[in-house]
Amino acid sequence: MRIKRWVAAGAVGAVMTPFALGLGVVLLISTFDDRNGGNIPLPTANALRIGQGGVPAEYAQLIINAAAACSEGLAPLDPGRAA
Repeated sequence: MRIKRWVAAGAVGAVMTPFALGLGVVLLISTFDDRNGGNIPLPTANALRIGQGGVPAEYAQLIINAAAACSEGLAPLDPGRAA
């Protein structure tokens, strides 16, 4: 009975290991997407990125208003410093 469990565990491992490695390679390749020249925009404190690479302009004021109304310590965003 114990041998059957080890054989079953080995079979599951033999099937799942290549699957996990393949998934890892796909995820690794997808993080190096070069559509924007390799420049990954990083969030900047108190700056709202509007337009290409950021939020659409029609939603910017909603985000600014929500940040200003936040009572949990989120500082209002400064659209003048938009990156």
